[in-house]
Amino acid sequence: MRLGLRRNTRAYALSTIVDIPADSDESIQSQTVDHGFNKGGDGHLEGQYNDPRPRKTPGHKSNETIHPKTKSVYDIIDEPIDMEKIKKTGVIFISRIPPFMSIKKIRSYFSKFGQVGKIYAEPETLANYKKRVKLGGNTKLKFEHGWVEFLDKKDAKLVAMHLNGQPVGEKKRHNVWRDDLWNIKYLPKYKFSDVMDYLHQERRERKDKLSYRLAEARKENYNYREQLEAEKEHKRIEMNLKRKGIESYTHKVSFTPKESKHDKDSEESVPVSLLSAIVS
Repeated sequence: MRLGLRRNTRAYALSTIVDIPADSDESIQSQTVDHGFNKGGDGHLEGQYNDPRPRKTPGHKSNETIHPKTKSVYDIIDEPIDMEKIKKTGVIFISRIPPFMSIKKIRSYFSKFGQVGKIYAEPETLANYKKRVKLGGNTKLKFEHGWVEFLDKKDAKLVAMHLNGQPVGEKKRHNVWRDDLWNIKYLPKYKFSDVMDYLHQERRERKDKLSYRLAEARKENYNYREQLEAEKEHKRIEMNLKRKGIESYTHKVSFTPKESKHDKDSEESVPVSLLSAIVS
């Protein structure tokens, strides 16, 4: 059971949660997102790209040639960004993805309504995933919410307008999600790059909060240790004084507040002649 859990946990961390169309000119076929579950991960978006070029090992001569039509990663990165195409795109937000629906299924579902670009889905927490697998539940990855990019914003608006609140299942008997409803919202003036910026900022804030809490915990721990050491030193001094026959004492400082000149003047008695003059 433990070996299976470790294998599933690794598959969870390395799963493909950002899906990019294979025929896209401005992006690469697939990316994987590391949410900080790996060693030393900081929770930022990290893309792993499939380089089509053959790998060369030392001492080995390869006769393979690169296909002229195949674009390498470096060619794609160096390509200029077409801002006109980006302006035409639209993004929808799915607040609840049906349970265990994969990104490929999301792409195939929404491709019926228009040309789909990039897709990002936020997975469940690692703690919930481990708990479900440990109790014998489904080992598939479960997504909570996500964003879908359409290359035409008109398609995105129509999808949000007509599918919001509608059942996911088409054929009631054969569809697993027949009882689930879509909850979709169109995000006006919102691009997929804004989604990535928002996720980066959210993870940075989460990381800053965590580092702040750790710093506060270290400070409290340091103060506690300092106080503990002081108490031990005080007890050690008392033990040494008892051995020498000297009674331990604590030096008390008595504080007497000084009387001001105004208070002294108010305490002085008033002359009788002055009082008789005032009364008369």
